[in-house]
Amino acid sequence: MSNSEAAILERRSIQYRDYSTDLKVEALAAWEANGKNLRETARQLQIPHQTLDYWIRDAGRLSELQTEKKGELADRLETIAYSLVESIDSHDLSIVPLQNKATTLAIAIDKMQLLRGMPTSITANTQAIESLRDKLSEAIDLARQQKALNTNDLQAQDSE
Repeated sequence: MSNSEAAILERRSIQYRDYSTDLKVEALAAWEANGKNLRETARQLQIPHQTLDYWIRDAGRLSELQTEKKGELADRLETIAYSLVESIDSHDLSIVPLQNKATTLAIAIDKMQLLRGMPTSITANTQAIESLRDKLSEAIDLARQQKALNTNDLQAQDSE
């Protein structure tokens, strides 16, 4: 190997990191827990956002491991949530204000639910709005049908 080839390999080893499959899968689970916020997840994990974006696009081959890691991460968040509840009950709130603990608890529960595919308050509200839209649309259709029937009845009476 020539010196120039060695220099190129040296530069590449500095530019490119080799990430474990576990880290990739955990990053994908964290991305989902973060509401699929690419840049925020990459910042939290200290990896380039382009790298995380590539893993997301290549996620199909990691899906089984990803499902397993999502479950593990959800379990860890559940443990954190229980710990937070206990700390609210038993610890001095002058160290960490109640509002901070409650906010952290809410975030942990929300992310745990997202990872488990359960509805969060956001998805529940979205589903409720969609349900209302469907009902409103049905009511409008019924009103139009009723109006058409009434119009036909009036026209029939006028022609008699």
